[in-house]
Amino acid sequence: MNTLSYHIVIKTHAGYRVGDLSVDLEDEKVSGTIHAPFFEPQFYGEMNDDGTLSLNLTVNAEGKPEDCESTGRISMYAIHISVPAAAFTYEIDGTSSRTSIR
Repeated sequence: MNTLSYHIVIKTHAGYRVGDLSVDLEDEKVSGTIHAPFFEPQFYGEMNDDGTLSLNLTVNAEGKPEDCESTGRISMYAIHISVPAAAFTYEIDGTSSRTSIR
């Protein structure tokens, strides 16, 4: 299993949030958690051969949970995830902060 960590900036409907994101990769399976003020969803999904991600996560949009199918790209150095919610598309961009390969 590989664990990747990133420092992230999240574009939200209320402005920008700064935080951290950790990702566990095992074969093509992906899971992780976003840690940012007022935005801390867990996610899971798959990594495709070309480095793209297909993810499911739940965001708290307008005071209620909303399940979102998301896409993104990941490398050892950077991550980008686009989270289309009903009223707004969250954009998450990050750079590597720590890598653990087991």
